[in-house]
Amino acid sequence: MNPWFRSSLMTASALWMAMAMAHGTAWASDASERERINKAKSQADAKLSQKELECQERFAVTDCVLAARKEHRSVVEPLRKESLALDDKERKQRAAERTERLRTKAESASAAASANAAAASGSGSDLPSVRPKIRSAEAASASQLGASGVNMPAAPSVMPPLIQKTDKPITPKVQAPQPGSEDYQTLRVRQAEERRAAVLKKNAERDASKPPAKPLPVPGTAASGASAPG
Repeated sequence: MNPWFRSSLMTASALWMAMAMAHGTAWASDASERERINKAKSQADAKLSQKELECQERFAVTDCVLAARKEHRSVVEPLRKESLALDDKERKQRAAERTERLRTKAESASAAASANAAAASGSGSDLPSVRPKIRSAEAASASQLGASGVNMPAAPSVMPPLIQKTDKPITPKVQAPQPGSEDYQTLRVRQAEERRAAVLKKNAERDASKPPAKPLPVPGTAASGASAPG
C-alpha cells in the first residue's frame, strides 16, 4: 500500500474515533438530561393526581382543582421547553455527524484515487526500461537463428485485401438519364407512345365487347310502308 495513502487513512480513522468519542460523551450527557426531565414530569403528574384527590374532600372542589392544575403547568411547561431544546440539539448533532461522514468518505475516496494514480504513473515509468530489454532479446534470438542457418520468413509489409466470394451475379448499376439530355427526351417520347398504345388497345377491347348496333331503316322503304294502307 502507498505510504501516503496509509498515513491519510490512519489520520481519517483517528479523526473519526475522536469524533465518535466526543459524540458518545455528548450522547451520554443528553441521555442523562432527558432522564432528569422525564423523572421531573412524572413527579409533577403524580403530585397533580394526589392534589385532585384531596380537592374532592373540600367544599370548593373546582377552585382547588384549577389551582392544582395551574401549579402543575408551572412545573411541566419549563420541562417541555427543555425537552424540545434537547430534541433540536440531537437533530443538529445527527446532521453534523452525517455531514462529517460524507466529508470523511470523500477524502478517503480522493486519497485512494491519488494513490492509484501515483501507482499507475510509477508502473508506467518502468516501461521504457523494459522495452530495450525486449528488443535486445529479440535481436539475440534472431542472430542465433541466423547463425544456425534458419531463415525466418519476413512479415508482409502490406496485407492482401480480403476478397469475399459470392454466387450472385454482379449487376452493373445503370444511371438514369438526366433531365434535359437527349436520352431523357427519347425516354419521354417512348413512354408517351407506350401510354397512347395502351389507351388505343383498351378502347378497341371495350368496342369489341359491345353488342353490334341495329342497322338504320332505309328512308325509301319506310315511306312506302307508310303509304301502303291507304
